[in-house]
Amino acid sequence: SDSIPDAANFYNSWSGFQDELAWGAVWLYRATKDNTYLNKAKAINLYTPTEFSWDNKMAGVQILLAHVTKETGYIQNARNFCNNLLNDNNRKTNDGLVFIQQWGSLRHASNVAFACLAGQALGIPGISTKVPAKRQIDYILGDNSRKFSYLVGFGKSYPKKPHHRGASCAGVGVGQCDINRPGDNPKVLMGALVGGPKAKDDNAYSDERNDYICNEVTTDYNAGFQSALAVILSDC
Repeated sequence: SDSIPDAANFYNSWSGFQDELAWGAVWLYRATKDNTYLNKAKAINLYTPTEFSWDNKMAGVQILLAHVTKETGYIQNARNFCNNLLNDNNRKTNDGLVFIQQWGSLRHASNVAFACLAGQALGIPGISTKVPAKRQIDYILGDNSRKFSYLVGFGKSYPKKPHHRGASCAGVGVGQCDINRPGDNPKVLMGALVGGPKAKDDNAYSDERNDYICNEVTTDYNAGFQSALAVILSDC
């Protein structure tokens, strides 16, 4: 932020903080129905982003504002976000994964899937992306040419060496946590989603502990994936 600029040296927000202010304001409006918060959200310069992530929440802002205001501009922006990402085959791998960027590619794909599934569930006109959104989740769970599940512990073939200190430690004490330890991780990090392919190529993935682009696990990787899965299951 402007008040603590040195924070950017450690964890920079490349999109700035206006999206977080709008995101917080529109959620406060939903909780309180206080128009002060709605007006604050609408006063911030909004645009159609190319991702929905910890760094850039603008797509979520657009979808929520489309839902609460029913205004054409927000509806169009929400629709453009979903259609541009989920219905454009030029953005996809041969197996249908929406590839946004190399770092946490599966996180980005499942975040888009969740945002657009939620937008469709909220009844925003023109968002009809259920099939390609579900395709992202199916891909993650093993419906791909590699027949590989990117969710640790799920399916017959899944990551055995996620980049995670606790899972890769054989025990407690000096020498028990070696990133270069041969073989699989001693502990199965059940349910963790790894980063995934680091290029728009379904084979651009390696199950290596020290490949933190492909095999890192974080809570925000799982958040959108599990939320998308919840929407899909609630519609069964």
